[in-house]
Order: sequence, then C-alpha cells, then structure tokens
Amino acid sequence: MSPSDSKYHPILGRLQFLASAGIVLFFGCHTVTVSMEILRPAPITLPMEIKKVAVVDLTAFAQETFIYSYENDRPSTRFRELRTVSAELACKALANELQRLGRLNLQIIIIPMDTSLRLETARWKYLQKLGTDSGYQAFICLENLEGRIQSNSYIGLATQLDPFGYPYQVPAFSGSRHIEVRQTWRIRSYPENVELDYYVAEKKLSFLRDGFSADQVYNSLPDRKGSFENAAQACAVEYARRLIPYWQKVERKIYTGYSIPWLNAADSALVGNWKDAVAQWEKLFKKAAFRFQKKQLYHNICVGYEMQEDFDNALRYAQNGYRQFRAGSFKRLEALLLQRIDEAALLDKQIGPVRQ
Repeated sequence: MSPSDSKYHPILGRLQFLASAGIVLFFGCHTVTVSMEILRPAPITLPMEIKKVAVVDLTAFAQETFIYSYENDRPSTRFRELRTVSAELACKALANELQRLGRLNLQIIIIPMDTSLRLETARWKYLQKLGTDSGYQAFICLENLEGRIQSNSYIGLATQLDPFGYPYQVPAFSGSRHIEVRQTWRIRSYPENVELDYYVAEKKLSFLRDGFSADQVYNSLPDRKGSFENAAQACAVEYARRLIPYWQKVERKIYTGYSIPWLNAADSALVGNWKDAVAQWEKLFKKAAFRFQKKQLYHNICVGYEMQEDFDNALRYAQNGYRQFRAGSFKRLEALLLQRIDEAALLDKQIGPVRQ
C-alpha cells in the first residue's frame, strides 16, 4: 500500500500519533494493541472509615541489632542514637508518603524506653489508652529496625544533628558502601483491635562515594546523603506504598478487520471514543456473515465495555462469548474482568467509589 492510500484508512492516517501514544498496529493478524492505565488496590487495606492514625515508634523496646562488617560482623552499640534517629525519620517518611491518600490525619508518637512497657501486652494497653484519649482509629507501629553497613572505606566517626538539634555519632566513609535495612511494621485498628498487617520490610542500597544511588525511592527523598538514615527512610516509603492504590499499565487487543466500517470502529476506539466504537461493533455483529467475524466483534465489544468500566456488560459478553464460540480468549477475558470487579470493590473500601 502506498502512502497516498492511507487517506482511505483513518486508522493508518493516525499511525504516527498512535505510535507516540504507545499503541502498536500488527498488520499480519489485523489486530491493534491498546494500552491503558488502571487503578490497582493497595496490597493492604486501610478502611475508609479510618481517618485518624498514629505512627508509633516502638524501636526503643527492640533488641539492638546493628551490625557493621568492618567490625567483623559483631553487633555494635556505639551507634544506638543512629537507630533512634533513623527510626524517627522512617516514621516521618512513612507519614509523609501516606498523605497521598488525602484522607488521613497522621500523628507521630515516639515511645521512649519504659520498664513498665517491656511486655507487648503492656504497650498495647498503653496505645489503647492513647486511642481512647486522642481518638486514634489505627496504630501503625515500627516495632524493630536493624541494619548492616558494608564498606572497606570506614574512616572513623562523624557527628550529625538529630531533628531536635542534638548531636549523635555516625560511621563515616571515604568511598562506596552498601547498606541493608530491615524494618518490622504492625498495623492495628482501634477499638476493634484487628491486626490489619504485619510485615517485615527490607531495603538494600548501594552508594557511591558522593552518596549517589540510582534507586528511585531514594532519589525521591528531600535530603539525600547516602546515609543509613536515608536507607531507613526509603524502606519506610516502600512499606507505605503497600497501603496506597497504584496505577498500572495493561494492554488489550482489538480486531481491526478487513473493511472500512471495521477500521472506522477501531479508529473510534483508538481515540478513546469507546461508546461509539461499541455501537459500531454491535451493528457490524448483526451483519457479520462468518463465525470468525462474529467472534472477533464479540471480543471487541467485551473490551469496549471494559474500557468504559462497565464491568457487568463486559463480563456478560465474555461469558456469552465463551458459550457461543468456545474460544479460550473469552475465558481469559472473564478471569481479568472478575479480577477487576473484585479490585473495584476493594478500592471502594480503600478510597471510596471509583466508578461513576
């Protein structure tokens, strides 16, 4: 086909635009792959009714577990303040990330060592009293923070200032280093006392001499120094994202057929006019003479309804399509749609209704 012939085919006339939009045309099988962004639910559900949350640092009650390779992998107690500061910064980083939900009133609580709170049951009673007095509906607790720093360039000690301006000691390095962080998080609702999550988050970061790292989460931090504190912050941010719905790119295939009416319908779909595309496909289905054409149109209509987030009609076409044509593609569409229906119900619990 010469370039001059493209004026008779709207879909080909838009090819340059479609390529920039991430849509690729496969001429051999007369299909087009459409990309779309869909909202996925968070792995952990923080119910919509929860509005006021306390982010609690309980690491003062955890066993000291810092290990540094330059000390022959022996536990170090010289940097106890480093863990204290890192835990506080981790809690703040988590709270800042959770602000993306837009519905939470988050407050950070640091509980210092108290012999009367050594037992977990005693600490939970203490938190319950806080919940009653201050109206907290959930507690996100950092229960432990441990780490390892590996480097051959340890040069001694350096002094940093914590968020309150108090000095504390940190290890200093003249070259690259590898830092590993492990954090234990637990979420409980109040007053139901339901454990919503228990998770051990891990983060590994490698830094160059100047503190550079290619890690995207680390590079989203406001104050980057290539430090253990930064690694603790990045680990907390990644854990926070387990509580936040996220966007994901998915792809669906539609058939473009061999005639101008088919291409016109596909052209409507590719510019986002899915309602018009479905209407055209339904008309074509009534006139289709061959079984394979009917199957392809049924597939397109199913995808068109999904693109409009009309999951009930999309599922109906997927199930009826399998009964009529016995094609495995309809079973796969049915599975995807059932997943999206379940996810939509979960999103309703996490951020409220997402469909119009």
